[in-house]
Amino acid sequence: MDLRVLGAVALGLGCFGWAVDGWVERLQRKGMQRGITSLLVVVGVAVTGAGYGLVVGSLSHALLLGTCFVASGVPMVVGSLRRYLRARAAEESAAKGTVKGALQGER
Repeated sequence: MDLRVLGAVALGLGCFGWAVDGWVERLQRKGMQRGITSLLVVVGVAVTGAGYGLVVGSLSHALLLGTCFVASGVPMVVGSLRRYLRARAAEESAAKGTVKGALQGER
């Protein structure tokens, strides 16, 4: 393993992590990260896997790592999106009930 490559990849990944953290903070301030947090994690894991591939210099090792992350990550991402959609549906239902109740109260 070339320590210069490791250092460069570690520096690059650190800068990437710092930049993504700032992006996520801006999204959170605007309330735009709800429902996509797991997808943001997927992007981070993919970039980290690419960095790993550069360090070990082996496409097959990087693909193996990627396959393992996909196998464990897909159920988590699907579950996260499912929970988000259920929560949104419940919020919309509650909002419709509130509006309906307010309209019936006017009569």
